[in-house]
Amino acid sequence: HHVDETDKLGNLSFKYIQGVGSCCSLITDLILNQTHNDVYKSYTDQFIFPPNDFVCKISDEIKQLLLAAILIDTGNFDPNADKTSPLDLQVTYWLLYHQISNNNNNNNNTSNNIGSINSDEFLQLLNDDPILEYRNSLYNLISMKKADISEFSIYDLLRRDYKEWKYENDGSNFGVGIAAIPSSVNFLLQKETLLYKDFNSFIEKRQINVLLIMTYFNNEDGFNRELIFCSSNTDNSLDNTKLIIDKLSPIIQLEPIKENQLFNEYNNKPNVFLFKQMNLAYSRKKISPIISQQFQ
Repeated sequence: HHVDETDKLGNLSFKYIQGVGSCCSLITDLILNQTHNDVYKSYTDQFIFPPNDFVCKISDEIKQLLLAAILIDTGNFDPNADKTSPLDLQVTYWLLYHQISNNNNNNNNTSNNIGSINSDEFLQLLNDDPILEYRNSLYNLISMKKADISEFSIYDLLRRDYKEWKYENDGSNFGVGIAAIPSSVNFLLQKETLLYKDFNSFIEKRQINVLLIMTYFNNEDGFNRELIFCSSNTDNSLDNTKLIIDKLSPIIQLEPIKENQLFNEYNNKPNVFLFKQMNLAYSRKKISPIISQQFQ
């Protein structure tokens, strides 16, 4: 699901890494391989279809949990999001097969249950009602619940969807944390005008050197991303933060935001930087490996 960085994790008894849209697709793939190994095979270069009499052994509750995560992570298979892999589609088809087979009397299987079709054609199998209606309903419900952050404090928003890395830098660890928040900077300012104190408090509690806050939200202009960099108050932290910005800027197209209350609050704070991210394709999953290159 992410770039393989397991060399930093020491001895592992197991790992399963593929370039897919959702980690839950990998989990589903493992479950299907264990529970239906007589008929199921992981996607390699062709789609594998269930046999006509296939009955999934995964409970309805677990199937819904897996599907919810897969749909959220892939943007409900939105082609413009560019987050969907063939394995995401295949495991979803197997999870929904009971509904698909009840809705479609036509046999989509080929000999040996192998389908020689491409991803766009395979997605069409998941685009017929009531499957599409179910997908949209579940996706919209989870999206709405996920986006409801009205009761969260700034501290809770920072740790709600947070990942952290430790890098070797001049003989010591350099900590980078990235928090993803589904709202704009202006929304955060409505909750708390002294964000600087919240960010610094979070940095101290997590004992990191730089905190990146990636906001994402929709408005009348469409989908938007903003990026805040806040370093701890040391020369090493500030210098490396500037190097990270320099490395990211031409790739994700960072444009400084100056006409903003946050900028005014931080005008005399040299360790805070606020940008609008113009290349919207770069999520945290794609940005973190670029930052890692800075410390190699």
